Amino acid sequence: MARGDLTEDEWSLIEPHLPLGERDPIPDLRQQFNAVMWRFRTGSPWRVLPAEHGPWSTVRSWATTGVFEQSMQTVIAEAAARAAYRRLPEVWGGRGETSCVSLV
Repeated sequence: MARGDLTEDEWSLIEPHLPLGERDPIPDLRQQFNAVMWRFRTGSPWRVLPAEHGPWSTVRSWATTGVFEQSMQTVIAEAAARAAYRRLPEVWGGRGETSCVSLV
């Protein structure tokens, strides 16, 4: 795994939100995701994408057609929902119970 590549835990959160390939063979989705992340992290031109990430034109299509952005929005929304769910008990005093406040 190269520096900056996704860990197994990170990948397990992202993989379910990625589309399957439209043509055979199905591309290595993790390789393509890491390639887009590399490009955004380095700011390098698409054509200098390292060979281990696959063809630059394939990876570039992920970013320019909105596949990467849509996947990231879905992952961010899921993370926010998980965080909100984890905070629920804190809202109610950490006991998981509801309370009523009277302003009378």
